[in-house]
Amino acid sequence: MKLKLLGLLCLLTASVLTSTSLAREQVPPEAQAKTKIQATLHNNDVFFDSAGIQLLQFKLDVDEDGKEQYKITDGQPYEGVTTSVDPSKGEGTLTVKAGRQKNEKKTPVARWFREKLGRGYAIGLRDKNTLPKELNFALEGTLTFRYPDGFVISCDHVLIAQGSVASQNNWWLGARMMSGHGVGTIHEGHMGCKQIGAVLQKIMVFTPKSATNDSNHFNVKPL
Repeated sequence: MKLKLLGLLCLLTASVLTSTSLAREQVPPEAQAKTKIQATLHNNDVFFDSAGIQLLQFKLDVDEDGKEQYKITDGQPYEGVTTSVDPSKGEGTLTVKAGRQKNEKKTPVARWFREKLGRGYAIGLRDKNTLPKELNFALEGTLTFRYPDGFVISCDHVLIAQGSVASQNNWWLGARMMSGHGVGTIHEGHMGCKQIGAVLQKIMVFTPKSATNDSNHFNVKPL
């Protein structure tokens, strides 16, 4: 009797192990890959070098339903944007608190960026492509600069995004209303922005700080 019970127990154990093994084999590769994605929050910094800068602000656009306009890879955390300025360096810092994980197959973030950009112009730091193919996250909003004597300039519907090139994360900046030109990694974007208290627009010029060595610094100059 004991031997029969022991044999039955062995058969049940083998059946459970086989079922578990088959269930694992039947999990789609996409689902297996998704479980391996690490959702880690990072402080992602991009810098704007501009002589005399005293204040940098970025306010996300919202749609008609009040939804903030940003896109991030599914499963990754997002906790908003902060800004700061170091006047002694003439440097503003924009920090996106978010995860860093690109979607290599469906690229929904890069597609969102391109759709928002339309026929506008974009600058990818250290990137020879004219448009991003893969991105970790992207945002759309109003980018505001303040200079001495109350000189305030606001640029609407600016797209800011992070991708990667080689082994480094790199940043993209563009807008539907931006025009520009470039060859290789050398780019120059021009955008008409609002100057507070003025009737005419102020042209802001955006360029990479370095065409080859820097993946998170933009130079900004009002004309």
